[in-house]
Parts: sequence; structure tokens; C-alpha cells
Amino acid sequence: MGLDVCCRLSHDARSGHAQLHIERSVISDAGLYAVGVATAGHVTSALRVGVVSQRPVFAVGLHDLSIIRAQPVTFAATVHGVPRPHIRWLIGGVEIAGSASTDTLRTAHWEDGRVECTLLSATEQDVGVTVECRAWSEAGEAVSRASIIPGRSLVNEVASARSARTWRVVG
Repeated sequence: MGLDVCCRLSHDARSGHAQLHIERSVISDAGLYAVGVATAGHVTSALRVGVVSQRPVFAVGLHDLSIIRAQPVTFAATVHGVPRPHIRWLIGGVEIAGSASTDTLRTAHWEDGRVECTLLSATEQDVGVTVECRAWSEAGEAVSRASIIPGRSLVNEVASARSARTWRVVG
């Protein structure tokens, strides 16, 4: 990358100090950096730079949630890491787009690490489905999982549906 894309150079004319700011470093930016100044005498300075990285960690993980038919259900978590992790959502083992917004679901990610996946209209077919949030970066990966469990209004319906199926099989 060119200097104008990834870095910012500043110089204090009074003190003579110069600083190079790397705006968006990645793990591969670690290494030995050197600068040469051509004046009456040639001066070179070198500095070993390390890049701080932290594996993604869920400060708050997903929790099992109960549903009420035709109502939204929102799975929320908070994840931190350096560099900021990318987020992938899986529902029932199927990956959905990272910033999806459809008629059936919405996902959102905020700068402070909060992430959400909302099923806009839950049904009894959603009971037992696993929702997974995967956070990954160059530093590593973290996963948080939760399941959809029946809410009060669905417990009887799910039991009735199972009973009805049993009655049909037996009868």
C-alpha cells in the first residue's frame, strides 16, 4: 500500500521530531522499520514494531431464547478482539450473510462489539434450531451458540402437535 492509504506522517518543525502513524495495522505489519534522514551527515534510525492482536472473545455470549409464535426473537452478544473480528451467523448450520436484512431476519453489528441476529417472525418449526455467531480475525476465532426453545404459548402447541401425530400413528 502507498503511504497515503495506510499511514500518516507528521513532523514538528520546532522540535524536529517526526512520527509515522500506521492507521490500520495487520499482524503481517510486524517487523523492523527503518528511516534514513539525509542532512549534512546521514542519520538512520531503526525500530522493531510488534502488532498488538487479541483473539476474538465473547464478553457476553448468546443465550437460549424462548419464542412466541409470530413474534420476533433477537439473539445478542458482545465480542471483542484486535483487529476487530468479522462476524458470521449460522442458523440451523446454514450460514447467512453477515449483514443480512430480509423479510425473515435481520443482523446488526456495532463498533462497540455488540452483534444481533433477529428472526422477525418465529414459528413452532424454529424450536430446537441452533443459532451460532462466529467471530474471526487474523488472531483467531471464537464461537457462541444458543438454541430456540418453546415459549409458554408454544409448549402446549408443540405437545399437542406431538400428541396429534402419536394419535394418528396409533389410531
